Order: sequence, then C-alpha cells, then structure tokens
Amino acid sequence: MKIKVQNISFTVSEKPVGIQDELMIDFWRQYSEKWEQYTFNVLNKFLDKDHPYIDIGAWMGPTALYGGQIAKESYCFEPDRMALVYFDNNLKENPEFSDKIKVFDYGIGSADKKERFYVGKGSTSMASTKPNHVNVDSYYDVQFYNIETAIAKAHINFKEVNFIKIDIEGGEYDLVPSLLEYLNKVQHFPALYISLHAPFLFSPIWKKSIFHKLLAYLPKKIMARFHNRKIIALIKKTYPYIYLPSSKPLTSLSQLGDARAFQEIVAITKPW
Repeated sequence: MKIKVQNISFTVSEKPVGIQDELMIDFWRQYSEKWEQYTFNVLNKFLDKDHPYIDIGAWMGPTALYGGQIAKESYCFEPDRMALVYFDNNLKENPEFSDKIKVFDYGIGSADKKERFYVGKGSTSMASTKPNHVNVDSYYDVQFYNIETAIAKAHINFKEVNFIKIDIEGGEYDLVPSLLEYLNKVQHFPALYISLHAPFLFSPIWKKSIFHKLLAYLPKKIMARFHNRKIIALIKKTYPYIYLPSSKPLTSLSQLGDARAFQEIVAITKPW
C-alpha cells in the first residue's frame, strides 16, 4: 500500500501476520488523513538531516517511516513482538531508506529489568507495562533497559540526538524521571515529544460496566490530574518551555484533558 503524507512517501506491507491484520491495514488506510496530523508537524519542526532521533515506542513504524526519511537516522525501540513483525515487513518494502532506521527489540524504562508486558489480542498500539481495558487479556515478560544502558547497547552517539519521541501507553510516568536524570547528567537536552496516558494508570476493572465507569470517573479524573501535574512539574525543572503539538504553550492542566483523554506535549529549552 502506497502512503503519502505532505511530501513524504513510503510503502507499507499488506503481508498477513496475525489476528490484527485487518486492523493494521485499516490504520494505514486512515493514516494520511485522520491519524495525529499534528505529529507530522512536530516531526517537520524538529527533525533534520544532520541529527538522528530516538523513537521510544515505535510500534509498527508510523512515526519512523515518516520521520526516518527526514532525520539523519532513527533509533527505534519496541518490545511488542507482533508489532516488530509488522515493522520489519514495512521496512522491507522501503529499501531506499530502511538502512537509516535502526530497530531494537527491547523497551526503555526506569531500570534494567524484565517486566510484564500486556499486549492483548495481537498488536493494537496499546501494548504496555500498564494493564488496560484493551491489552489486559494477554501478556509476556520483556526486557527493559534504562536510557543509559539502551543508548550504549544501540551504539548511539547521544550528543548528536536532537529529538526524542516517547509513546509508551502509560510507561512514560516511570521513564521520564530517570530520563531527565540522565539528560542532566550528560548535559544534553534534545526536544522531547511525550504522549501522556494518565487513564492507563487506573485499574481496567472500572471498564466492566456503565455503573463502574460512572462510579470511578471522579477519582480517576483526580488521579489523572495528579499524575500529569507531577510529571509536568518535574519536566519544567529541566525544560522551561512546554507546548502542545499545535505550538500553543501549556499554561494549564485543563489543556491536557481529564481521565478520558490522552495528550501530547513538547518540552524544549528555548521558545518554539
């Protein structure tokens, strides 16, 4: 299947992989018109041919197949086994630039350890160390490394990296504190593009019925605000400028939505 977004083109594989094949194909059918158009604008803003970037939570390549053509190189980390098969098939369809995209089959977290990884039925983009209503049905253990170990294993010249994308379905609340500690240690501060998934921090049991959803809404909303406030405050100690992907400054937590919402932020050291 041929894909074109703005002036970037690539091909995605339609080779069967598993029970989520139709879901994956449907995703790509809608990709260029309906999927996170603001993400392409962020990639266009921060990526360039002189710098590599890091893609944490690469899934089957929706950001890497686009951004990997703009950047010098793309270093992708994804522990979801089925997503990696889809990703590999997609790279094989694009030999003209696939050598710029390096893929690693482990996750990046707060420590070097194995963790339970919830994947659900197939690969739905919501695989995570946090169980949720989509992924809780199936899991396996995967290897995670902290950012310093992961960079060493991948042989990345981190001083060249100018952008880090993080989309790990709730795992960001564990990863970001250790990531910031590392950035301050090496005194190098790439732009951060972080997807916040506060709803995934709440037990999936509350999805069982309408009654449970209503009962859990207020405490879930409060908890989502608490976790977002905490992570934003931490990020601001290192990155003085935080924006929404629209380039609008983040001035209130209400801009991040509540317990039902996911939201992306961009953290940078100078004004957009």
